Amino acid sequence: MYYEPGGEVLKTLFAMQHTMEEVLSLVTLIKSYDEEVRVIWESAGYYHLPIATVLIEKGIFVSTVNALRMQKFCSQNIRKAKTDRIDSINIAMFGICYWDELNQVIPPEDTYRELKLLARQYYQSTSMLIKAKINFGVLCDQVMPGVQNIIHEYRGTQKITGIVKRYLHFDNILKMSKNRFKIDYCKWAQKQGYHNCEQTAEKLYVAAQNGIPVLPNSLSTTIVITEAIRVLHEMEASRNTILSQMQALAKTLPEYQVVREMSCIGDVLAPKLIAEIGDIRKFRNKHSLIAYAGIDARHINQLF
Repeated sequence: MYYEPGGEVLKTLFAMQHTMEEVLSLVTLIKSYDEEVRVIWESAGYYHLPIATVLIEKGIFVSTVNALRMQKFCSQNIRKAKTDRIDSINIAMFGICYWDELNQVIPPEDTYRELKLLARQYYQSTSMLIKAKINFGVLCDQVMPGVQNIIHEYRGTQKITGIVKRYLHFDNILKMSKNRFKIDYCKWAQKQGYHNCEQTAEKLYVAAQNGIPVLPNSLSTTIVITEAIRVLHEMEASRNTILSQMQALAKTLPEYQVVREMSCIGDVLAPKLIAEIGDIRKFRNKHSLIAYAGIDARHINQLF
């Protein structure tokens, strides 16, 4: 909707597709007016980015309004009706009221954009990895109960998944004598570079004798366990690959060393912090950064 000071609607509400042809027709329409035109919309995640990219490239002023600020502005109205037409009018009125305060959208540099993209995928991979670990833990307790307590002191999942994948079920361990199992386990453990194999083998065999598996030692159980381990390793590798690329990109930025020198900021947190903040130059001062992070004590205290 095109809105002019005084309430005159120059162009009523219309729909358009996010295609180059239709966006270019919008650019032509905007530039057909002889006066200054500013495009204002409420923040909608990534939905508005295709149009914003083209408009900014064509030299049109674009401003994205925070959804909370727009909500507070609209709360001044007595009527609480909400339609696309009313929303468009409210956004246009906001732009006119705060014309001189509108901040122009500045596309981030490619490095910051890539970092943010990788950070989102990192969080997604981490979430999936946690679910994969929980799923494996549940299955492990049903075929080899107690084994996670025996080797819980080791970091990562490679050792425990290796043991479970090799023996799959306590029944397979009990099919061997204790000495034969110790020899088999120690041979495998030494090949993998693990120590104290004889003590661990003793504990595993005792756990197999006293444990009560609830899943049968069948082909279906084997498939489920094997697939759970495969998914767990793939999620772990995916997350590590994304994190490595984030670290490589972050190290190319001038603020990386400053962030790394901060207390409790390591190689993992530093790129994630930079990805969330983006280009620090977009903030006017430290108070703007604090407000962006949502930890402004003055506003928080007003809520209580």
